[in-house]
Amino acid sequence: MSIFLLSSQIVKSQSKIEELKKSVKDLSQPNKQFGLTENQEWANKIQTRTFEDQGKMYSTYLALNSDSTFIYLSIFEVGEYLVIGRWYKLNDTVIKCTSDQKLTMSICSDEKQYSKYYKYLAPRLAVIKDWAFIDHGTTLTRAETPLTDSSKIFEGFKKKLLFPLISKESIAAFQNQLQRFYSTQDLSFIADHSETVFVVFDGIISFIQEMSKDNFMVITKFGEYNMVYSGIKANDLYLGKHVRKGEKLSTTAQNESKEFDFYFSITKGSDRVELTQWIKSYNGI
Repeated sequence: MSIFLLSSQIVKSQSKIEELKKSVKDLSQPNKQFGLTENQEWANKIQTRTFEDQGKMYSTYLALNSDSTFIYLSIFEVGEYLVIGRWYKLNDTVIKCTSDQKLTMSICSDEKQYSKYYKYLAPRLAVIKDWAFIDHGTTLTRAETPLTDSSKIFEGFKKKLLFPLISKESIAAFQNQLQRFYSTQDLSFIADHSETVFVVFDGIISFIQEMSKDNFMVITKFGEYNMVYSGIKANDLYLGKHVRKGEKLSTTAQNESKEFDFYFSITKGSDRVELTQWIKSYNGI
């Protein structure tokens, strides 16, 4: 491929993205009800539950994947919208869906990706914020009444949160810090090797800052609470990305002294909380 053709494709792609940004729609109100799809091809996917809402002049689908991602698409009179995001459980019966704009933008600007859903027209970009449904198993109904505040949900996990590192050495170090000090507002661990960092609780990445070369501080947010992970790599991390409890967030990074120095804390607003009240006291070592 010539440089001219490649440059032309890049310009077209950027133009498409700018066009999508200008036409973005906020889908503020979810459908009242979805039922399990009758589409046999979609219904037989083991890792996905697909729901549909069929009207006289529209068709909408909501696919809940087992990896906590979702795909929403609408056809005909309601507009050709294609949205990708994350869903999570508020409790045993209520789920919440929020779009990931970066992933949505990526698929809506790439014909090879969106042609799996739209054969004739390019989908338009939309945003879904905190759609809430009551999950009845075979149907999803819109949650009409006010939901429990997100901060209260987080506060229900006091003494239940696991450590962000799970090696025996790191857990022993964290346990020692929690037991030695009556007041502990942060945890730290220094090692001569890299370790995997896990997400302590569901949230959205709200802050990323490079502390030194390839060494970052990343903050995730859930309600009023923020989880601070410092001394990690930021590969594949970006603002607005949804992360889920227990999944891999990143790995620890070397500091300027060639050590792997990791730091973790939780804040409510700008105030740090006492981690002895939040971290599970025993992690099975």
